[in-house]
Amino acid sequence: MYALRHSLYQFIAVLALFFAVALVITALRLPSVTRGKAEFAAKRLMTETEVLFFGLLRSAVPEFHIFPQVAMGALLSTNDWRNRGFFSQKVVDFVICQAPGMAVIAVVELDDWSHDRKSEKDRARDQMLASAGYVTFRWDCRALPTIDEIRSAVLSAGARPGL
Repeated sequence: MYALRHSLYQFIAVLALFFAVALVITALRLPSVTRGKAEFAAKRLMTETEVLFFGLLRSAVPEFHIFPQVAMGALLSTNDWRNRGFFSQKVVDFVICQAPGMAVIAVVELDDWSHDRKSEKDRARDQMLASAGYVTFRWDCRALPTIDEIRSAVLSAGARPGL
């Protein structure tokens, strides 16, 4: 009887220790804002170049909805959770959607100097989007397309005005 009671006490002690460790780990993993250490500052949604290009997009295809800074997690899903981390925290510059219905017509990436070094990453992102059926346009911010070039490209992606 003593051995059974002693084993029960040991089990309870181990269980209590487990929960105490789990509680400490959880507290350490909480964002620092909950511990009163973080400071936050507002930032712009888009760079000046992206704001300029947003205006060009709106002028080129006013009959479509254009959304800036869209999370790739809103565009893609996967049944392989190991790959989710590759896109879930990434953002595309613009998404053009058909009105009504909000069907995605195209994804637009505005490439700047930082994309010169990331061409393999850009190709991987474009390939993921293409495998889900999305058309991606990449325009260099150092040589922006004209309004007519943008319109022609978007319409060639299957967009039909007036639907």
